[in-house]
Amino acid sequence: MQKVVNSLKLNYPLDLVLQVTHFDLMRNMPSFTKLLGMEEIKLLRFDEHEDGSHDVEFTLKSKDRVPAFARTIIKPEMLVWRQVGKWDPETLTIDFKIVPHFFQRVIDIRGRKKYVEGAGCVTMEITSSISVGIPGIGRLVEQAIVSEVKKEQIKLLGKIEQEVKNRSQR
Repeated sequence: MQKVVNSLKLNYPLDLVLQVTHFDLMRNMPSFTKLLGMEEIKLLRFDEHEDGSHDVEFTLKSKDRVPAFARTIIKPEMLVWRQVGKWDPETLTIDFKIVPHFFQRVIDIRGRKKYVEGAGCVTMEITSSISVGIPGIGRLVEQAIVSEVKKEQIKLLGKIEQEVKNRSQR
């Protein structure tokens, strides 16, 4: 199992950061398709609870950015997955699990997005654990996935920072 950890410090109030990076995303996923670099996002389930927590499930279809040499193994239809999450308003965390369309029994990706408030800013931390249970080559596949997830998260955090900045100026 390998971990990916990324964070972003935002010098904006918590309510704005949560609105842009969490609540608007949950309520209007199609509008975030471009921001997240996806071809398609569909909300499957959003269940709000009395305590302010909620359960969410959606599918994502990534744009086909697979290098030509890898297309014999990785087909475009393999770039679809479900993400299931649970929001806890007390700890300001959403725990999530990614369920790939293919290889569900060998690929385990789960993580946590956490918001930490302090000194006029909010730090958004994303931690993901990735495990690929394929004997022999699992570790190599994990490393490839970790590398890609890290790059994508860094790119996403930059876009999020810009979106929060834009919204703060409205």
